[in-house]
Amino acid sequence: MKIIKSMLLAITVLAMLAGNLFGGVGIRTGKNPVLVDSQGKPFVAKGVVYYQPQAAHNYFLSKVDLEKAAGDFDLFKTYGFNTVALDVNWGELITRVDDTDGYKPIVVNDGNIAKLKALVQLAADKGMFAYIFPLNQIVPMEVDASEFIGGYDEAGNYIDTFRGFAVKNWQMDPALNKGFLDFMRLLGETLDGYDNILCYSFSYESTEQWWPWCHDDDLLVANWRKYLKDRNSDVDYWKKRWNEQDADYADIDGIILPYRDREHWKPYYDAKGMKPIESDPLKWRDYYHFMFVEVCRDGKYGLSIPQMAAAIREGDSDALVMLKNMDPDRYAWELGALEEFKAGKLPEDVAEIIKAKYSYPGLDMIACDAYPTAHKDPYKRAEELTFERDLKRIADYKRVSPLPIFCQEFGCNHEEWSTYEGAKYIANALKGFKKLRVLGYNVWQSHDFNYSPQYGHVQANFGIFGKDGTPNVKADAFADAQGGKPAERARSVWDNLLDDQRMKYYGYF
Repeated sequence: MKIIKSMLLAITVLAMLAGNLFGGVGIRTGKNPVLVDSQGKPFVAKGVVYYQPQAAHNYFLSKVDLEKAAGDFDLFKTYGFNTVALDVNWGELITRVDDTDGYKPIVVNDGNIAKLKALVQLAADKGMFAYIFPLNQIVPMEVDASEFIGGYDEAGNYIDTFRGFAVKNWQMDPALNKGFLDFMRLLGETLDGYDNILCYSFSYESTEQWWPWCHDDDLLVANWRKYLKDRNSDVDYWKKRWNEQDADYADIDGIILPYRDREHWKPYYDAKGMKPIESDPLKWRDYYHFMFVEVCRDGKYGLSIPQMAAAIREGDSDALVMLKNMDPDRYAWELGALEEFKAGKLPEDVAEIIKAKYSYPGLDMIACDAYPTAHKDPYKRAEELTFERDLKRIADYKRVSPLPIFCQEFGCNHEEWSTYEGAKYIANALKGFKKLRVLGYNVWQSHDFNYSPQYGHVQANFGIFGKDGTPNVKADAFADAQGGKPAERARSVWDNLLDDQRMKYYGYF
């Protein structure tokens, strides 16, 4: 009996040290957290977002070629990758729901579920991990969302009309929430048997309701007003606080969501015949407190991040869950407290919002992204390629979050940049990630995909491999940084890249 107890104690200690010894991927915590596999072996996740030329974003699972995937995964391993990131959309797993009964699944796409399992198993067979994006880029047909009209991509493949992205009453409709959580459970259950699932990762693009089109979300506006009434039912209080004494609303039920008057939103406003006035920073503070604290953290006025994480774990009990946020200084700027953020002395209300945003209960990691800004000024372009700006941004994530950091996506498109510039950026990014001790990173994206009506040329041209699978110098940069030799490529190409004078001569700077 003593021997058995001793063995059990030893197993328990090993499990604690390993992070997740008999489950899937875990995190060994401490001063320098690290990912560990199901056997307790530490690793850095070196991932790539997997697309095929005819299969990307909302139509990835429906159009992916499994036979081609096997060769692609071998190629990834050759170039130093140990992780593949996969899009999994609500509408690709569940095609029909009952909108009279909590959007309960009616028709499940068994074919796409089989494809997802096959891809994850293929990754396991290759000794690789799978990074999962649960998304609402496409939703079941009964869910009210933006409609994207079908059409042909440049290779002649037809892309079906679909609903997705801007989901009406997203996070605010209890019935809709129930349906989305059913998707989370199904996803977890589908992948529960695999020990190479790195994580399930949400992103700010689908969990933040501040975009201009959110003003059309009736339940969001209603819950925002309810929040205001709960805090202070005197409309004059809010008018004075937000410097809106001259506004024409007479009660809280006339208050709308705050606006951003930004040039890149102008086409949307013009189409709507709107001329928005920039809202006071205090109005944004109140709105972000409503959204990030009262909704996303506490679930008081809508679907929370902890609820989403819990639903995944109902299906996959040892799952790791993360959220990609915008930069902390971006939020501080949005909240009118950028200088205070830089000085490390945030106002109490802003500090509460940012603290909530980077440490939601149920999360294991916080994700970031990194992309260079394509300036026209050659000096600014060169500065972007150094990765120094991104290095400071990611350091801010580490400063405000108690959770370890993972770079969910980084890359450089070759529509606005040369592939040589992209390679330089990737090389510098990998040095930066090592310096910052991030848990891992995903290159965006594996292959160029065919231009389609739904996506522009920039989005389609991030690949480190061409449509025919040919690697470009960005893939060589990644491979070289991992200590390997770029497959089937001349080393002289990469050597030339490191010669700044030669790059200037060829016009890359």
